[in-house]
Amino acid sequence: MGSSMDIPVHADSFEFEPFKEEEVFKELSRLKVSKATGIDAISARMLRLSAPATSNSLCAIFNASLATSKIPAEWKAARIILIPKKVGTTRNVDNFRPISILPVVAKVFESLVFSQVYRFLMQQNILNEIQSGFRVGYC
Repeated sequence: MGSSMDIPVHADSFEFEPFKEEEVFKELSRLKVSKATGIDAISARMLRLSAPATSNSLCAIFNASLATSKIPAEWKAARIILIPKKVGTTRNVDNFRPISILPVVAKVFESLVFSQVYRFLMQQNILNEIQSGFRVGYC
């Protein structure tokens, strides 16, 4: 029934803020050029090199996605590759695990969204100390 942990109650509600061109530019500039390319064939290298010319347009697209609560279908289409689980036979389908490679543009958008959500969770002290997965400074 009841938990011994108190559930925090917060008066503030979360709302996305429009992204700024500088944020998009910074995110594009930090892309690892060795990142796998998605089904759209737009590489991280191309996005990083074109950041000065494309960050404004991408910012507008990202903000339109936030405003309409819609994500372009192309950002959800993945290139699937199979990776062998162990050294050994590749004749058995059970010896592979699928990896989904999403478009790099989708990953940039996801990173910007994550930043806002994570900042809100931290500011509102919503995450418990024992919630450590994927958090900087936690083991």
